Formats: sequence, structure tokens, C-alpha cells
Amino acid sequence: MITTAVIALLLPPFLVTNCWLYLLGYTGVWRTWFPASIYSPWGTVWILALLTWPITLFLVSGAWQRLEASQLESEPNLRGWRLIRWLLLPLAAPALGLAVVLTMVVTFNNFAVPAILQTKVYAAELWVSFSTTFDYGAVVRLSWPLVAAPILLLLFLNRRNIPWPASEERVSPRLLRAQLGEGWFWSCAGITAFLIFVSVGLPLGQLLGTSQTWMAFPKAFAAAKPALQSSFLFAFSASVVSAAIGLLIWRWRLGHLLWVPCLVPGVLVGITLIF
Repeated sequence: MITTAVIALLLPPFLVTNCWLYLLGYTGVWRTWFPASIYSPWGTVWILALLTWPITLFLVSGAWQRLEASQLESEPNLRGWRLIRWLLLPLAAPALGLAVVLTMVVTFNNFAVPAILQTKVYAAELWVSFSTTFDYGAVVRLSWPLVAAPILLLLFLNRRNIPWPASEERVSPRLLRAQLGEGWFWSCAGITAFLIFVSVGLPLGQLLGTSQTWMAFPKAFAAAKPALQSSFLFAFSASVVSAAIGLLIWRWRLGHLLWVPCLVPGVLVGITLIF
């Protein structure tokens, strides 16, 4: 499940958006029995949620791994909803708050999904304004919210212990499942299976399960081979440079400021580099 959540987090936004355009676009195959257009604010929210739900999963999972077996064994009547209300939710509350703030910053600065769905958002409007006027001064004046959001996030995270899933388990899964109850367990399992299906299964199924993909792939690979080689070269070089910089400055107290260019929209970084 964790591996599938990582895949959901790393899928290209245009791939997921293209899948839902195929299903719920103006001529989508699901429109006959589900008359909802993906070209709407709610459609944008839906796709952004499919791309970012693993953030909450990772943080909450890391928080719940601090659960001790003694906390469950000391009170046998702490089961079902009472277990969730009095133990699991309080334990995950800081992680949930962090997940909400981090997801909000990531989606606030997302450019690709709203642009494809023709939804007006601040990052997209900033790019449209720049591409028509090439006014760098206006970009500086208008882009402060896109930079302020990551900075506020870093201030929020300062000196906080960020939970993250670990390989070791403090509580036996059987014990937690017994305390939680079959009803809650299978309900959560059903929601998880649904999320994995709509966020990973449908996009990859449409991509890999269509015969046109495999028929067009050899020609596309031959035509775009130089571009594909460049993509791998750029990605590999960027990862090596990033790792080297991280090894050199990991002791610096101000190193966390480098999260700012990671969290601001790529379009804003591009405009800055053009200038």
C-alpha cells in the first residue's frame, strides 16, 4: 500500500488529468451515466486530491507508529470508535495539521492541473500575464503570495518533529485490528482500495491497457529518442547535483530555506531564470 501511495504521489499530473478527461470530459466515456464534467473547480479539486492524498497517509502513518502496545492492552474496552476518538485521533492530530498545511501549499502552487482544466488559479494567471507583457516588475509584485506560502510553511515546520513511516512496528497489526474491530477495519480497507483504484489503477490502466499505446510507442520512441535521452540525462544530473549539495550543507542551520524553490511554482522559477 505504501509503495502504491508513492506511485500515486509521483505520477505526472498531466497523465492523471488526461485519464479523467477521457472519462469525464465533454465526450468522456462515463458521461452517459455520470453527468459531471471534469472542467470545473470541483474537478480540479478532485484531481489535486488524487495527486496529494499520500502526503496525509505518510504523515499519519508515521504518527501512529509511535503507538505503544501497552496503550491498547491496558484498556480492553477501548475499541472501535472510542479507540479512534480517544487515542488514534489525538495521536495523529499534529500530523493531520501538518498534512493540511503542506497539501495546501503544494496545491496552491500547482500549475499544470488547473491550466489543463482551464480553471483560473493565481499561478496560471501570473504566467498568462507574463507571457503577454513580459513585465518582470509585475511578476515580482504579483508573485509574493506564491513565495509567502512556502515561507510560512517553513516557519510552521520549524523545530517540529515530522513523523514519517518506519520499517519497525511497535504494535502488532493483529492487536490493532482486533481493537479497531472488523467493521472499521474493512471500511478503511475499502476506502484505501478505492483511492488506489482511482488514483493509480485508472491512469496506469488507461495508459498500459490501451492497444494504441503499444502500437504508437515504437514510432514515438524513435521520433523522440533524443528528447528521451535528454530527459534521462537532465533528471540524473539534477539528482546527482541535489544529492551532492545536500551532503555538503546538511549541517547548515539555514539549509531548510532551500525548500522554498522546491515549493514555489516551477513557472515562477522559470520566469526568474529567464530574467
